[in-house]
Amino acid sequence: MSSISAGAAASGGRRYAFTVGGEAGERLDLLVARYGELSRTQAATLIANGHVLVNGARQRASYRSESSDAVTVEVPPPPGRDIVAEQIPLDIVYEDEHLLVVE
Repeated sequence: MSSISAGAAASGGRRYAFTVGGEAGERLDLLVARYGELSRTQAATLIANGHVLVNGARQRASYRSESSDAVTVEVPPPPGRDIVAEQIPLDIVYEDEHLLVVE
């Protein structure tokens, strides 16, 4: 790898870029996974969804890198989740200052 830069993306996620050096010939999903500290599946999903560009263009996960390819990756923020409490009946068998036993 010749160089890598990282930062925050405009969308609130993170963005990083690197230039392929000695890794020429490796699959794009493997490179993105390695340098983004992601699983290969996560990397392939980012590639399929257009969040990875090689020399400014979209490529497939199976793309074989070439020396001096400029790879840009934008990892979007995780989707927000609403956690809603539910009222459920609980039978308390025993309770003291340090312990609670629920049936």
